[in-house]
Amino acid sequence: MIVVRGAHTLKFGAEWRHWIAPTNFLPRERGEWDYSSLQTLINDRVPDGFNGALRGAGSGVFSGNQDGIYGFAQDDWKVTPQLALNLGLRYEWMSNPRDARLQTLNALANLPGVFEFRNPRTDRNNFAPRLGFAWDPIGDGRTSVRGGFGVSYDVTFQNLTLLQLPPQFQVEQNQGITCSGLAGLRLHGVPPEPVFWLVADCFRNWLFHRP
Repeated sequence: MIVVRGAHTLKFGAEWRHWIAPTNFLPRERGEWDYSSLQTLINDRVPDGFNGALRGAGSGVFSGNQDGIYGFAQDDWKVTPQLALNLGLRYEWMSNPRDARLQTLNALANLPGVFEFRNPRTDRNNFAPRLGFAWDPIGDGRTSVRGGFGVSYDVTFQNLTLLQLPPQFQVEQNQGITCSGLAGLRLHGVPPEPVFWLVADCFRNWLFHRP
């Protein structure tokens, strides 16, 4: 909306947006294997490189639906025939992705004052001032000096929420944590000859060859 009052041109506006953003992303869903040598790979041994064997487990389903509310007011003020000012203020608010609230499922494990599992708070102080000017220093309409200043806000990308889901939904497995069955077999006198072991608790349906 635009209203003209003498030397002032007033502009106002508001907007509401709703994003429908379903996604399905599980980090390292297909696995990431790091071998220290080509021979280890050829022999089909457990990956023993720097990263070892990493694989995501769980569900990658995530609802990123969000809402946004925006508003602004601006005054284009013709102070003198040679000087014009642009004075404005904008406000922006963005909701969290819908599934950010899943953090509350672990509220029972809260440690007050240290960490809390809750629906993250949104930022509500996103006021963005605007200031600009146009000046004709000579007054002949052929020279113009312009400048401006403004504050802007970006939207937090959804990966920050998606990658922090509670472990009930997704975790990252590695051979040191979730392949404890292999270590247990060695401790209990498994024969040293090469065999294939199906490790049910390690990377679902993957066969590891061990000496």
